Amino acid sequence: MAGFWRLQHTPTEWKWRWLVPLLNKDGTTVDNLRPIMLLDVLRKVWTTLVMGRNINKVLLKHRVLRVTQHAYLPYKGTDSTNLQVVNTLETTFAEKRSLYVGKSLIRLAWRRLGVPEPLANWLILLDLNNHTVVCTGHSFSC
Repeated sequence: MAGFWRLQHTPTEWKWRWLVPLLNKDGTTVDNLRPIMLLDVLRKVWTTLVMGRNINKVLLKHRVLRVTQHAYLPYKGTDSTNLQVVNTLETTFAEKRSLYVGKSLIRLAWRRLGVPEPLANWLILLDLNNHTVVCTGHSFSC
């Protein structure tokens, strides 16, 4: 793991993820789906260690995160985040606007929060050229 960090290397396995639509207990309709993203376990452990030890403590201590922030934070779920995404998509569609967030904007957001440039760049590289496979009955395997 230290070698990955030192060499700025991202293992190939970290570039794949499964999007798994889970059914809520309320029924079996599409409206009752709750998607979760499954990532490589070592990737999750490594990013949690890096974010938890170095970044989250400072961000939480100085209260620089918005209440809508969910990534890497304890006791935060995807329920309200999903609503934010749906609202953003509906507004974008209704106003016939394009929706795009580039890597440079994400890097600037990390830097604005005081994240060191090497760490911000590494976080960006983790999601560059990734592959997401939606797990359905037609998927090769899940």
